[in-house]
Order: sequence, then structure tokens, then C-alpha cells
Amino acid sequence: MQRSIYKTSFLIFWVTLILYLLTLAAASYIGVYLTYVAIPVIVISGVLAYWVEPKDTVPTVEKTPQDRILEIEARLKELED
Repeated sequence: MQRSIYKTSFLIFWVTLILYLLTLAAASYIGVYLTYVAIPVIVISGVLAYWVEPKDTVPTVEKTPQDRILEIEARLKELED
């Protein structure tokens, strides 16, 4: 669900931004209504995409205390040599 919201808001953000900039560059006059609509859409969709952006986290495997002790002992033995 979160990924779907992210993709949709990300797409809306970029499409609206590109169309708004193209309109600004191509038209000699744009009405204030375009700005009244486009700027809030760009801001809201951009902030929403930023908030729900999936975080890249590496899943960590929890080690048992015995595994940790074995790792420490192996490291100590390695340092002694």
C-alpha cells in the first residue's frame, strides 16, 4: 500500500511539475488559477512522496548469545596469533 502511494504521488509530482514548467516557458500569459492549482498539487504530492518513500533497510539476522560468544572467541584467537 505504501509503495503504491509513493509511486502515485511521485508520478503526480513530476508530471505536474513538468507540465507547469512547460506552460510557464511556452505561454505568454498564464492565469493565476493555474498557479493556484499547480503549486499546491506539486507541494502536496512532493511532500507525500517524501514521507512515504520506502526506506532501504538491510534485514539483519539476530544472532544467539552462543553465536556471539563463538565469534568473540574466534576473533580473540585470531588476534593472539
